[in-house]
Amino acid sequence: MLGLGRAAMAMPNDMMQLLESGHCPGCVLERVDLVHGQLQGANLQGANLRDGNFSRADLRRADLRDANLEFTSLQGANLQGSDLRGARLYGTDLRGADL
Repeated sequence: MLGLGRAAMAMPNDMMQLLESGHCPGCVLERVDLVHGQLQGANLQGANLRDGNFSRADLRRADLRDANLEFTSLQGANLQGSDLRGARLYGTDLRGADL
């Protein structure tokens, strides 16, 4: 289930693009709450995901190159095969994440 439980800074068009297509390179999705999100193979290259909650999300094979993941929760997320080259991970919670 995808949701915006916290005060979201996500751009509405960007959120719709992600939910409809699973791809949103360069999108602004700050503070988005996508706990348990099904984002396998998503293209989020260069996206701003700062302060987001992707706990227990399925991000297998996701393209997260150059994404801003600062202070994002990826606790328990499945990141197998994801491309994190150049991603900003300062303060990111990766406890229990499957890398």
